[in-house]
Amino acid sequence: MRTMLSYVTIGILAFLYFSSLGFSETMYKYKNKEFGYDDLSSALKQELYDVDYQTFKKKQNLLEQALVDAYFAEQATKEKKSALEVQENYFKIADPKEDEIKAFYEKYKERIPQNYTYDTVKPQLTAMLVREKEEAKRSDLIKKLTAEKGNSIELKEPEPPVVSINTAGYPFKGAEKASVTLVEFADYQCPHCFHAYSTIKKMWPKFEKNVKLVYIDYPINHSGISTVVAEGAFCAAKQNKYWEYHSMAFEKQKELKKDSPEKFAKELKLNEAEFSKCLADQASKDAVANAKREGDRIGVTGTPALFVNGKRVNISRSVEEALTEALNSALEANKKVL
Repeated sequence: MRTMLSYVTIGILAFLYFSSLGFSETMYKYKNKEFGYDDLSSALKQELYDVDYQTFKKKQNLLEQALVDAYFAEQATKEKKSALEVQENYFKIADPKEDEIKAFYEKYKERIPQNYTYDTVKPQLTAMLVREKEEAKRSDLIKKLTAEKGNSIELKEPEPPVVSINTAGYPFKGAEKASVTLVEFADYQCPHCFHAYSTIKKMWPKFEKNVKLVYIDYPINHSGISTVVAEGAFCAAKQNKYWEYHSMAFEKQKELKKDSPEKFAKELKLNEAEFSKCLADQASKDAVANAKREGDRIGVTGTPALFVNGKRVNISRSVEEALTEALNSALEANKKVL
């Protein structure tokens, strides 16, 4: 297996080397003309990466399980028990206490239909809480095992493509001529976008002198409210109040309605007549539609989508950890170029 992985690694390195010289392997043919990776659209490159990443995660999960199985097999020999018995003892979870279940209920309350009471969903919540604790124990064990010398998962994570994003004319803050640009595509009604907004707000003081942050609307909520709020942001920018409006929209996310833009304009003391005229104008609608088209062009399919120097940040884990790592890596790479 080790030899096989080595050949795969050599093949990847060879591909990357020749790609850097302007060559790439043939990916498809049309009328006998060969087309390679560089001929694909940005959206298709992103979709290919998504497929590769999903496959990578599945393989990683299987190999992690193999590592865990090897550990329990060794422990079974030491304890003179079956591997299954050792594993069951390791993952044995005490019944959750009432206050734990109630706290878990409060955490997910908004996702539970209103006609379901705490007593109705308590059995399901208890089972979910136990599974969550089991998964945490498994994750801790994998971290412990991979940290030990001689243990590893021999699998390379795929690199996301680098896409060129047209950021001209979109609102930004931070260092205008920064070598590192963070682009965020988001929806004002998306709960995960609120989390990204809060995370970036918390992180921003550390990066604002060296990073340029660009926000591009990508409304996907079917209610149409996100689109109207985004159009209001365009109009607030006309009166130099974009970021104040942007923050207000996210902070009041749970209260957003189609008349929210006018309310925000009043709270921000904007010229309400000018704001209403702008909101009714086709220009505000075109601006948001064009922003969404830019996202579609580079393969954005959901929100939030974060890009650092054209490379999408994988936020399937902690947003703060992933984004901090991506920004620091880009800043460090720029230092080396300089």
